[in-house]
Amino acid sequence: MASVAKITYGPLIDHLKESSEVYQQIFQQYSMKYGTIDKNVFSSWMVSAVEPIIISCTQNQPSTLRSLFKTLYIASLEIIGNGSALQYEQEYVQVWKLYGLIPNLIQRSSSEIVNALHGALESLRKYRPQQVMTWISGMKDSVQGCVSVGDVLACGRINAWLCGMAHLRSKAISSYLLLPEKVQQDLLRLFPSKADFISLAASPWIGLKKPQFIGEAGGFIGIGGNFKAPPIAAVVQQQLVITDGTNTNALFADSLGMILLSEVPVPAGIVIQQSTVKGLEKFKQKNKHLVPFDDASSCAEGDCTFVITRKTSHFIYVYGWSA
Repeated sequence: MASVAKITYGPLIDHLKESSEVYQQIFQQYSMKYGTIDKNVFSSWMVSAVEPIIISCTQNQPSTLRSLFKTLYIASLEIIGNGSALQYEQEYVQVWKLYGLIPNLIQRSSSEIVNALHGALESLRKYRPQQVMTWISGMKDSVQGCVSVGDVLACGRINAWLCGMAHLRSKAISSYLLLPEKVQQDLLRLFPSKADFISLAASPWIGLKKPQFIGEAGGFIGIGGNFKAPPIAAVVQQQLVITDGTNTNALFADSLGMILLSEVPVPAGIVIQQSTVKGLEKFKQKNKHLVPFDDASSCAEGDCTFVITRKTSHFIYVYGWSA
Protein backbone atom coordinates (compact mmCIF):
# COMPACT_ATOMS: atom_id res chain seq x y z
CA MET A 1 0.00 0.00 0.00
CA ALA A 2 1.06 3.57 -0.65
CA SER A 3 2.80 5.24 2.24
CA VAL A 4 0.51 6.67 4.91
CA ALA A 5 3.33 7.95 7.10
CA LYS A 6 1.88 11.47 7.18
CA ILE A 7 -1.46 10.36 8.63
CA THR A 8 -1.64 11.45 12.26
CA TYR A 9 -5.09 10.34 13.44
CA GLY A 10 -4.43 7.53 15.92
CA PRO A 11 -7.49 5.33 15.30
CA LEU A 12 -6.89 5.48 11.55
CA ILE A 13 -3.22 4.59 11.97
CA ASP A 14 -4.22 1.60 14.09
CA HIS A 15 -6.76 0.45 11.52
CA LEU A 16 -4.24 0.71 8.70
CA LYS A 17 -1.72 -1.39 10.64
CA GLU A 18 -4.32 -4.03 11.37
CA SER A 19 -5.58 -4.22 7.78
CA SER A 20 -2.44 -3.44 5.80
CA GLU A 21 -2.60 -6.67 3.78
CA VAL A 22 -6.20 -6.04 2.73
CA TYR A 23 -5.45 -2.52 1.53
CA GLN A 24 -2.28 -3.68 -0.18
CA GLN A 25 -4.33 -6.17 -2.19
CA ILE A 26 -6.89 -3.51 -3.13
CA PHE A 27 -4.11 -1.15 -4.19
CA GLN A 28 -2.58 -3.87 -6.36
CA GLN A 29 -5.96 -4.59 -7.99
CA TYR A 30 -6.42 -0.97 -9.02
CA SER A 31 -2.82 -0.74 -10.16
CA MET A 32 -3.51 -3.65 -12.50
CA LYS A 33 -6.72 -2.00 -13.68
CA TYR A 34 -5.26 1.45 -14.39
CA GLY A 35 -1.53 0.91 -14.54
CA THR A 36 0.93 2.53 -12.17
CA ILE A 37 -0.77 4.70 -9.55
CA ASP A 38 1.48 7.48 -8.28
CA LYS A 39 1.99 6.62 -4.61
CA ASN A 40 2.95 10.18 -3.70
CA VAL A 41 -0.27 11.55 -5.22
CA PHE A 42 -2.30 8.85 -3.52
CA SER A 43 -0.64 9.40 -0.14
CA SER A 44 -1.18 13.16 -0.40
CA TRP A 45 -4.86 12.61 -1.20
CA MET A 46 -5.22 10.31 1.81
CA VAL A 47 -3.88 13.03 4.08
CA SER A 48 -5.60 16.07 2.55
CA ALA A 49 -8.99 14.62 1.62
CA VAL A 50 -9.64 11.31 3.38
CA GLU A 51 -8.21 11.78 6.88
CA PRO A 52 -10.24 14.97 7.63
CA ILE A 53 -13.46 13.16 6.69
CA ILE A 54 -12.59 10.18 8.86
CA ILE A 55 -11.86 12.46 11.81
CA SER A 56 -15.02 14.58 11.49
CA CYS A 57 -17.37 11.69 10.75
CA THR A 58 -16.13 8.95 13.07
CA GLN A 59 -14.88 10.64 16.24
CA ASN A 60 -18.25 10.09 17.90
CA GLN A 61 -18.86 6.79 16.14
CA PRO A 62 -15.48 4.99 16.01
CA SER A 63 -17.13 1.70 15.01
CA THR A 64 -17.92 3.19 11.58
CA LEU A 65 -14.29 4.04 10.78
CA ARG A 66 -13.50 0.70 9.12
CA SER A 67 -16.33 0.69 6.55
CA LEU A 68 -16.13 4.42 5.80
CA PHE A 69 -12.39 4.39 5.26
CA LYS A 70 -12.60 1.38 2.96
CA THR A 71 -15.22 3.15 0.82
CA LEU A 72 -13.11 6.31 0.59
CA TYR A 73 -9.94 4.29 -0.04
CA ILE A 74 -11.51 2.52 -3.02
CA ALA A 75 -13.10 5.73 -4.31
CA SER A 76 -9.71 7.43 -4.09
CA LEU A 77 -8.02 4.69 -6.09
CA GLU A 78 -10.75 4.92 -8.71
CA ILE A 79 -10.55 8.66 -9.34
CA ILE A 80 -6.75 8.80 -9.07
CA GLY A 81 -6.33 5.73 -11.22
CA ASN A 82 -8.58 7.01 -14.03
CA GLY A 83 -6.99 10.46 -13.85
CA SER A 84 -10.13 12.41 -12.95
CA ALA A 85 -8.79 13.40 -9.51
CA LEU A 86 -5.89 15.18 -11.19
CA GLN A 87 -7.95 16.75 -13.96
CA TYR A 88 -10.81 17.82 -11.69
CA GLU A 89 -9.04 18.03 -8.35
CA GLN A 90 -10.92 21.00 -6.92
CA GLU A 91 -14.28 19.52 -7.85
CA TYR A 92 -13.55 16.36 -5.89
CA VAL A 93 -12.00 18.27 -3.00
CA GLN A 94 -15.15 20.37 -2.63
CA VAL A 95 -17.57 17.47 -3.12
CA TRP A 96 -15.78 15.38 -0.51
CA LYS A 97 -16.19 18.23 1.95
CA LEU A 98 -19.96 17.63 1.68
CA TYR A 99 -19.52 14.34 3.53
CA GLY A 100 -18.60 16.25 6.67
CA LEU A 101 -21.98 18.01 6.52
CA ILE A 102 -23.89 14.71 6.65
CA PRO A 103 -21.78 12.56 9.03
CA ASN A 104 -24.59 10.26 10.12
CA LEU A 105 -25.57 9.46 6.55
CA ILE A 106 -22.04 8.98 5.29
CA GLN A 107 -21.40 6.58 8.17
CA ARG A 108 -24.43 4.45 7.30
CA SER A 109 -24.46 4.62 3.51
CA SER A 110 -21.02 5.74 2.40
CA SER A 111 -20.80 3.73 -0.83
CA GLU A 112 -24.22 4.79 -2.05
CA ILE A 113 -23.63 8.48 -1.36
CA VAL A 114 -20.09 8.56 -2.77
CA ASN A 115 -21.17 6.76 -5.96
CA ALA A 116 -24.19 9.03 -6.38
CA LEU A 117 -22.24 12.27 -5.99
CA HIS A 118 -19.44 11.07 -8.27
CA GLY A 119 -22.06 10.09 -10.84
CA ALA A 120 -23.62 13.54 -10.58
CA LEU A 121 -20.23 15.15 -11.21
CA GLU A 122 -19.72 13.07 -14.34
CA SER A 123 -23.16 13.96 -15.68
CA LEU A 124 -22.68 17.66 -15.00
CA ARG A 125 -19.25 17.63 -16.65
CA LYS A 126 -20.82 16.12 -19.77
CA TYR A 127 -23.81 18.43 -20.07
CA ARG A 128 -23.08 21.48 -17.90
CA PRO A 129 -19.31 21.66 -17.30
CA GLN A 130 -19.36 25.35 -16.44
CA GLN A 131 -21.95 24.75 -13.71
CA VAL A 132 -20.16 22.05 -11.70
CA MET A 133 -18.89 24.37 -8.97
CA THR A 134 -22.27 26.11 -8.83
CA TRP A 135 -23.89 22.73 -8.21
CA ILE A 136 -21.41 21.95 -5.44
CA SER A 137 -22.06 25.34 -3.84
CA GLY A 138 -25.80 24.70 -3.94
CA MET A 139 -25.30 21.32 -2.32
CA LYS A 140 -23.29 22.91 0.49
CA ASP A 141 -26.15 25.30 1.13
CA SER A 142 -28.88 22.67 1.14
CA VAL A 143 -27.66 19.16 2.00
CA GLN A 144 -27.13 19.56 5.73
CA GLY A 145 -30.76 18.97 6.65
CA CYS A 146 -30.99 15.67 4.76
CA VAL A 147 -31.95 12.71 6.95
CA SER A 148 -31.84 9.90 4.36
CA VAL A 149 -29.92 8.88 1.28
CA GLY A 150 -33.06 9.62 -0.73
CA ASP A 151 -32.97 13.20 0.56
CA VAL A 152 -29.36 13.59 -0.62
CA LEU A 153 -30.23 12.23 -4.06
CA ALA A 154 -33.23 14.55 -4.32
CA CYS A 155 -31.13 17.50 -3.19
CA GLY A 156 -28.56 16.71 -5.87
CA ARG A 157 -31.28 16.37 -8.49
CA ILE A 158 -32.85 19.73 -7.64
CA ASN A 159 -29.51 21.50 -7.63
CA ALA A 160 -28.69 19.94 -11.00
CA TRP A 161 -32.01 21.20 -12.36
CA LEU A 162 -31.10 24.67 -11.09
CA CYS A 163 -27.86 24.35 -13.08
CA GLY A 164 -29.73 23.82 -16.35
CA MET A 165 -30.35 20.07 -16.37
CA ALA A 166 -33.89 20.60 -17.62
CA HIS A 167 -34.65 16.89 -18.03
CA LEU A 168 -34.76 16.65 -14.23
CA ARG A 169 -37.56 19.21 -13.84
CA SER A 170 -40.49 16.84 -13.19
CA LYS A 171 -38.59 14.60 -10.77
CA ALA A 172 -37.06 17.62 -9.04
CA ILE A 173 -40.47 19.17 -8.39
CA SER A 174 -42.05 15.96 -7.13
CA SER A 175 -39.07 15.05 -4.92
CA TYR A 176 -38.93 18.58 -3.46
CA LEU A 177 -42.34 18.05 -1.88
CA LEU A 178 -41.06 14.99 0.02
CA LEU A 179 -37.98 16.63 1.53
CA PRO A 180 -37.65 17.74 5.17
CA GLU A 181 -38.85 21.29 5.75
CA LYS A 182 -35.35 22.62 6.45
CA VAL A 183 -34.03 21.26 3.15
CA GLN A 184 -37.03 22.71 1.31
CA GLN A 185 -36.36 26.11 2.81
CA ASP A 186 -32.64 25.95 2.04
CA LEU A 187 -33.33 24.94 -1.56
CA LEU A 188 -35.95 27.63 -2.00
CA ARG A 189 -33.30 30.25 -1.19
CA LEU A 190 -31.35 29.08 -4.25
CA PHE A 191 -34.18 30.10 -6.57
CA PRO A 192 -34.40 33.77 -7.55
CA SER A 193 -37.72 33.84 -5.69
CA LYS A 194 -40.37 31.56 -4.25
CA ALA A 195 -42.67 32.74 -7.03
CA ASP A 196 -40.19 31.43 -9.61
CA PHE A 197 -40.30 27.96 -8.11
CA ILE A 198 -44.10 27.98 -8.06
CA SER A 199 -44.17 29.20 -11.67
CA LEU A 200 -41.69 26.53 -12.80
CA ALA A 201 -43.79 23.87 -11.13
CA ALA A 202 -46.70 24.95 -13.31
CA SER A 203 -44.90 25.71 -16.57
CA PRO A 204 -41.38 25.28 -17.97
CA TRP A 205 -41.18 28.98 -18.83
CA ILE A 206 -41.49 31.94 -16.46
CA GLY A 207 -43.22 35.19 -17.41
CA LEU A 208 -43.64 34.59 -21.14
CA LYS A 209 -47.18 35.69 -21.94
CA LYS A 210 -46.63 34.95 -25.61
CA PRO A 211 -44.08 32.85 -27.53
CA GLN A 212 -40.54 34.16 -27.57
CA PHE A 213 -37.34 32.95 -29.18
CA ILE A 214 -35.36 31.25 -26.42
CA GLY A 215 -32.18 30.33 -28.24
CA GLU A 216 -30.32 27.75 -30.30
CA ALA A 217 -29.27 24.26 -29.29
CA GLY A 218 -27.13 21.65 -30.98
CA GLY A 219 -24.58 22.71 -33.57
CA PHE A 220 -22.00 20.88 -35.65
CA ILE A 221 -20.37 18.01 -33.81
CA GLY A 222 -16.96 18.96 -35.18
CA ILE A 223 -16.92 22.15 -33.12
CA GLY A 224 -18.48 20.83 -29.94
CA GLY A 225 -22.08 20.49 -31.07
CA ASN A 226 -24.38 17.48 -31.30
CA PHE A 227 -25.07 16.84 -34.97
CA LYS A 228 -23.10 15.56 -37.96
CA ALA A 229 -25.74 16.83 -40.40
CA PRO A 230 -28.60 19.36 -40.25
CA PRO A 231 -31.07 17.77 -37.83
CA ILE A 232 -34.75 16.89 -38.03
CA ALA A 233 -37.19 17.25 -35.11
CA ALA A 234 -40.35 15.37 -34.17
CA VAL A 235 -42.48 14.40 -31.19
CA VAL A 236 -42.21 10.70 -30.39
CA GLN A 237 -44.16 9.35 -27.43
CA GLN A 238 -44.76 12.90 -26.18
CA GLN A 239 -41.03 13.71 -26.19
CA LEU A 240 -39.23 16.23 -28.41
CA VAL A 241 -36.52 14.28 -30.22
CA ILE A 242 -33.99 15.40 -32.80
CA THR A 243 -31.86 13.33 -35.15
CA ASP A 244 -29.10 13.99 -37.66
CA GLY A 245 -29.91 10.76 -39.46
CA THR A 246 -27.54 8.72 -37.32
CA ASN A 247 -27.94 9.63 -33.64
CA THR A 248 -31.07 10.73 -31.81
CA ASN A 249 -31.16 13.28 -28.99
CA ALA A 250 -33.99 14.28 -26.66
CA LEU A 251 -34.52 17.99 -26.04
CA PHE A 252 -35.49 19.30 -22.62
CA ALA A 253 -35.83 23.03 -22.05
CA ASP A 254 -37.14 25.44 -19.44
CA SER A 255 -36.29 28.81 -17.92
CA LEU A 256 -33.31 27.28 -16.12
CA GLY A 257 -31.62 25.85 -19.21
CA MET A 258 -31.69 23.65 -22.32
CA ILE A 259 -30.17 20.23 -22.69
CA LEU A 260 -29.86 17.64 -25.45
CA LEU A 261 -29.57 14.12 -24.04
CA SER A 262 -27.67 11.84 -26.39
CA GLU A 263 -28.07 8.15 -27.19
CA VAL A 264 -31.85 8.15 -26.94
CA PRO A 265 -33.25 4.72 -27.92
CA VAL A 266 -35.39 6.09 -30.74
CA PRO A 267 -34.33 5.05 -34.27
CA ALA A 268 -33.44 7.96 -36.54
CA GLY A 269 -35.83 6.56 -39.15
CA ILE A 270 -38.78 6.90 -36.78
CA VAL A 271 -37.96 10.55 -36.10
CA ILE A 272 -37.61 11.31 -39.81
CA GLN A 273 -40.84 9.44 -40.59
CA GLN A 274 -42.80 11.39 -37.99
CA SER A 275 -41.23 14.78 -38.75
CA THR A 276 -43.36 17.45 -40.35
CA VAL A 277 -43.60 21.16 -41.12
CA LYS A 278 -47.33 21.21 -40.41
CA GLY A 279 -48.07 23.86 -37.85
CA LEU A 280 -45.17 26.09 -38.86
CA GLU A 281 -47.22 28.51 -40.95
CA LYS A 282 -49.79 28.83 -38.18
CA PHE A 283 -47.03 29.52 -35.67
CA LYS A 284 -45.45 32.12 -37.95
CA GLN A 285 -48.76 33.86 -38.57
CA LYS A 286 -49.50 34.12 -34.84
CA ASN A 287 -45.96 35.18 -34.00
CA LYS A 288 -44.79 37.47 -36.76
CA HIS A 289 -41.10 38.29 -36.98
CA LEU A 290 -40.16 35.40 -34.64
CA VAL A 291 -39.04 33.17 -37.51
CA PRO A 292 -36.72 35.20 -39.80
CA PHE A 293 -35.87 32.33 -42.17
CA ASP A 294 -37.75 30.30 -44.79
CA ASP A 295 -35.74 27.08 -45.09
CA ALA A 296 -37.37 25.10 -42.30
CA SER A 297 -37.00 21.34 -42.60
CA SER A 298 -39.21 20.37 -39.65
CA CYS A 299 -41.02 21.69 -36.59
CA ALA A 300 -42.37 20.11 -33.44
CA GLU A 301 -44.31 21.26 -30.39
CA GLY A 302 -43.84 20.04 -26.83
CA ASP A 303 -44.81 21.39 -23.41
CA CYS A 304 -45.12 25.15 -24.08
CA THR A 305 -42.14 24.71 -26.40
CA PHE A 306 -41.85 24.92 -30.18
CA VAL A 307 -38.75 23.90 -32.12
CA ILE A 308 -37.75 24.43 -35.73
CA THR A 309 -34.91 22.91 -37.72
CA ARG A 310 -33.40 24.30 -40.89
CA LYS A 311 -32.06 22.70 -44.06
CA THR A 312 -28.92 24.84 -43.84
CA SER A 313 -28.13 24.69 -40.11
CA HIS A 314 -26.86 22.20 -37.55
CA PHE A 315 -28.79 24.07 -34.85
CA ILE A 316 -32.35 23.75 -33.64
CA TYR A 317 -34.29 26.91 -32.85
CA VAL A 318 -36.27 26.89 -29.62
CA TYR A 319 -39.30 29.01 -28.73
CA GLY A 320 -41.19 29.02 -25.44
CA TRP A 321 -44.15 30.51 -23.62
CA SER A 322 -45.81 30.23 -20.21
CA ALA A 323 -48.82 28.00 -19.74
